[in-house]
Amino acid sequence: MQGKTTADHVDVLVVGAGPAGLMMATWLAKCGIKTRIVDKRGTKVFNGQADGLQCRTLEIFDSFGFGHRAWIESNHMLEICLWNPDKDGVIQRSSRIADTIPGISRFQQVVLHQGRIERFFLDAIKDFSNGEVAVERGVMPTSLKIDADSVEDPDAYPVTVQLRHLGEEESTPKQTATMSNGSSVQDGLFRSNMAADDTADLLKAAELNAKANTTEEVKAKYVVGADGAHSWVRKEIGLKLEGDSTDYIWGVLDIIPITDFPDIRMRCAIHSATSGSIMVIPRENKLVRLYIQLTTTEKTGEQDSRTDRSSITPEVILESAQRIIAPYKLSYRKLDWWTAYQIGQRVGSSFGVHDRVFLAGDAVHTHSPKAGQGMNVSMQDSYNLGWKIANVVKGVADRSILKTYETERKGIAHALINFDRKFSRLFSGRPARDIMDEEGISMEEFKNAFQKGNLFASGIAVDYDNSVIVSKPEEGQSDSAAQSLAPELKIGQRIPSVKVLNQSDARPWHLQELLRSNGTWRVILFPGDISKTKQKDRMLSLCQELANPSSFLKRFTPSGSRYDSIIEVLTVHAAKRTDVDMFDFPEVLRPYDEVEGWDYHKIFVDDQSYHEGHGQLYETFGIGREGGCVVVLRPDQYISCVAARNIAALHGPPRCWLPSQPRRTAAQSNNNTKQPQIAKKPSACHSQSKMYSAQIEAWIQQVIDPSSLPRNSSSRNRKRKFPHAQHHHDHPTGLSSPPPSNMNSSTSSDADPEATPRASIPSKRRRLANDAALNLHLQHPSEHLNDDPSTPTRSTKTSTTGASKSARSRSPVKNMADLALAEKPVRFTYLKSRGDLPADVKSLLNHIKMVGSGRDILPEPVVDMVQASLGLMDPDVTDDNSYSKNLWTVGNGSDVIDWDVNDEFKTLQKVARRTELCISENVSEASWNTRVHDLLLDVALTPFQGCISHWDVTRAPITKSYLPRHGSGIDLQAKMVDFCITLDGEPTRRQVVEHLRSTNHKSINHTDYQPLRFRPIAISIETKTPDGSTEEAKAQLSVWTSAYISRLRELTATSQKAAGLGITLPIINIKGGQWELLLAVDYLDRIEILQVGTIGDTTSVLSCYKLVAAMRWLAVWAVTVFGDWLKNNALLPISSDGSLGIQTPND
Repeated sequence: MQGKTTADHVDVLVVGAGPAGLMMATWLAKCGIKTRIVDKRGTKVFNGQADGLQCRTLEIFDSFGFGHRAWIESNHMLEICLWNPDKDGVIQRSSRIADTIPGISRFQQVVLHQGRIERFFLDAIKDFSNGEVAVERGVMPTSLKIDADSVEDPDAYPVTVQLRHLGEEESTPKQTATMSNGSSVQDGLFRSNMAADDTADLLKAAELNAKANTTEEVKAKYVVGADGAHSWVRKEIGLKLEGDSTDYIWGVLDIIPITDFPDIRMRCAIHSATSGSIMVIPRENKLVRLYIQLTTTEKTGEQDSRTDRSSITPEVILESAQRIIAPYKLSYRKLDWWTAYQIGQRVGSSFGVHDRVFLAGDAVHTHSPKAGQGMNVSMQDSYNLGWKIANVVKGVADRSILKTYETERKGIAHALINFDRKFSRLFSGRPARDIMDEEGISMEEFKNAFQKGNLFASGIAVDYDNSVIVSKPEEGQSDSAAQSLAPELKIGQRIPSVKVLNQSDARPWHLQELLRSNGTWRVILFPGDISKTKQKDRMLSLCQELANPSSFLKRFTPSGSRYDSIIEVLTVHAAKRTDVDMFDFPEVLRPYDEVEGWDYHKIFVDDQSYHEGHGQLYETFGIGREGGCVVVLRPDQYISCVAARNIAALHGPPRCWLPSQPRRTAAQSNNNTKQPQIAKKPSACHSQSKMYSAQIEAWIQQVIDPSSLPRNSSSRNRKRKFPHAQHHHDHPTGLSSPPPSNMNSSTSSDADPEATPRASIPSKRRRLANDAALNLHLQHPSEHLNDDPSTPTRSTKTSTTGASKSARSRSPVKNMADLALAEKPVRFTYLKSRGDLPADVKSLLNHIKMVGSGRDILPEPVVDMVQASLGLMDPDVTDDNSYSKNLWTVGNGSDVIDWDVNDEFKTLQKVARRTELCISENVSEASWNTRVHDLLLDVALTPFQGCISHWDVTRAPITKSYLPRHGSGIDLQAKMVDFCITLDGEPTRRQVVEHLRSTNHKSINHTDYQPLRFRPIAISIETKTPDGSTEEAKAQLSVWTSAYISRLRELTATSQKAAGLGITLPIINIKGGQWELLLAVDYLDRIEILQVGTIGDTTSVLSCYKLVAAMRWLAVWAVTVFGDWLKNNALLPISSDGSLGIQTPND
């Protein structure tokens, strides 16, 4: 019998109490938002699961006040050892590299099991909410409905969720593993992507369980689904994950190892010759985590590639590990946890709906765990979203900022998937035996990827693009000078940290320690050396404006709230600390409270400390001591804006960050408070300080509306009052530097899993090496800026290698107008007559024209099947459409490739069906590529196996030296295409390798992308969705082709004064299902791309056959005309038995 249904209203309902859900609940509790968090599991995690913590994640933990706990209890990752097989196949240590790039953060990467991390969050939530918010376990949502009519009403509760309370049995995952002695061991298969979704089973069990007889209805303003890869929330709102999985199956063991392997306490990547790979992660309390490739496990059928997990046991995983690590011995007596997973990379089609229901973490992106990214990126999703929801709920910000969650985090998710795909391929692949072994993985490439991936893996490289809350200047705009005043404070990135001293007591702090996560926006004033009269006068004049009752600081602070409850002003000056004192600064920079007195935690100095050196902040950030600037920080410590001091040159206020004033709540609409207006354009007669203040105010006006702020310290709809959330004056209380690891200071979680160890904080702080010696070379801004406001291009990032005269910035390419300004312009023209055709493609175009008329496109055996498949408007099949010869003779005539024409017909049927589906479902470009275009190319190039291949090149960067250059001398922005058709086969590759050895080049092409290094590109292909930008496609093809022509000119020693390269390059532009042929022709002073026309489409089976025939004639041209030209003009000759060539069907 079902129990009584109750109802509740909350600001935010969080579904899922893993790291992503707990991060969200922590933010909301800190900001005083009425929140509930539910999880269908009966308990938190106690061991196993995720374990790696990035530098950025530790910075975030520290901003919440519990970073020191993770730092003390965790194992610190300092070095990576790479082990590879020698010439005899025996593994040996081949290299050592730093695990964390020195100097990028005050923290290094660490490992600590997920159970302890969750405990830190739970303690923080309890503390921040005064016990009002706690995880409600054994609670499962059963339905979710959205009132679409009220989603834009800020006071509405448009999301209704039904919750069912489960009993103990249903809420406990079934974990069946045992140790050899018969004792039970927890496994993580119930959370693995190899486990089926058990939500339906839990619901069914709940119906039969007498304990699970209560339901309730929750009405929420916002819902966050952080409920894992099998996300119930994602399915309820109709979203899905897009991507694929691989054949690679990996097992995971958390053990105390017994081994003679010398690097067992180092992070190791071990590649064996034939048995797979291991990742070694040393953990806390003598534990070691082993990620072990199970090479004997394959996919099980086409319909479902999930492996039967019942066949995977700790013993099976250990046996694989012993084979990989041989000749070293490995065993264990204590197994703490284990699981298995299949590598897959998927990203959600969207990150939410209506800006009311959001997805975070594994609910919206999944990947392999070896790179240590999953838990970190999941938590950072919630960290990005939490403060935005809190600001909106409290009336501080407009709902439009919620749209930035998907725009900011989806790009990170895709970058993560690309990183993981490459990393997983390199880690899972077999080591290459030599340079010609292209099926194997280059260990040098693996090492380079490991090193380059360290910055991404640290979480420091996140760079958010322009939005309503990130104001990156456009190239040519006068406010672009502002970024140049602090070139190492990159707008869109998190603010770095160096040591500063408190002006009042000389105590050193890391800058980031002053930026507590409490929902507050911050304005940091860097006034320079205020011992100089000019600098001090500027500061005093500015502060006079800030102290004015009409200033944004006064108007945006709610009545009765603390002065820093919405915007906190911090100052870091560059004078000698002993030359000034706190009372030399205006009161607005050191606010006064009648109870607490002066605020001694707002003014800091970049100066020498007694015990911890000099932070050199101004030098590190590139700020002039006689200049200065103002930096605006978001509540998550990312830089929103850098304001210039010399704003007399500005033509008006900076760009507005919100498209309109924030919506007023229903209660606020009843009062007559006047809406603040955008700051007017400053006149030349205004003082610099007044314009300076106006510039900041114009920004702040668009983000925060005082009329939408609550009139007192509590929200009208808030039922719970959290004392910690009412006051935003979180003084820095964490460690000035991370304390040294001290495992003895924490209580063992084995004795009491729920116990919270309270480690004592060391009385002495130790200085982190390299913190005061960041090796940053600052590039000084040019005195002459382009102040033409009509310039359409966006400024690029300031180079960090400004000391090098060869360092150049990149000019972005948005359309063909930008290519017209290149040193060697690229122009698109229409092919008007056959007389305009270059001689080397005339025969090719004749064949393609013949195909367009329908001649010789169908093998005779499939004519009847094609006729039966025709649509009502399709022309009937005729004798001219068919040909009798269904095989092609390749090479010197000795090799014959036959293929099944019936299978070909079925495949092209599939291509046509998928084209229709892709159009109707409006899928992404990546889906078009994998589901349609790649399949069509497979079919078209089947007869050319051994001499032609095609490759996905979406991750093939152009080598910088071949990039086309703007007329001003700077490189144009690199562009990539989607596919390349290349010459292939042993004779070609042997010839290419010999040539590269003689020239010291790494690649025959204009990219060092591994699959293209020894395969000359014959045809390049760019793809777009049906509604994709044609102009962008042209720009991408132009940059790519221009770079390739530069490489071919170098390859053939073609003089820059020569009339042209001497070969035409076919390129293809695909838009949806339509394939267009273009021809690139090189001249002395330009490159012309001739637009030939459409050569086919994939909308029907018959049109697919036409397209296949056209592509085969292009392949014929590639092997004969292009291959012969390359051999005769670029490559060293090879023996006659390896000649290139092809015999084609009779015309």
